[in-house]
Amino acid sequence: GKMRTLPLGYFEYDSSYVITASNAGFDTHPAWYHNLRSNPKVTLQIQDKQLTAIAEPANPSLRKQLWKKLVELAPGYGAYEKRTSREIPMVLLRPV
Repeated sequence: GKMRTLPLGYFEYDSSYVITASNAGFDTHPAWYHNLRSNPKVTLQIQDKQLTAIAEPANPSLRKQLWKKLVELAPGYGAYEKRTSREIPMVLLRPV
């Protein structure tokens, strides 16, 4: 129930912002991912713009597409996928 602030990289997809729960390729999801699953309402700050959004893990088909885009934008994430046995979630932050 505590407010947390965490800087994350993102890219835009459709009318959403996309983040990844990579946790640097470790075999566990980052704590913030569990928090989003418990309470998906988030506040985003992108530069001087602040907005409310709902976090939604991408379905398997979309996740694959978003992962490919992420690795194109930031190839280092490809190593994270090789380092872990879990599927790294891609999360859509949909402004409300």
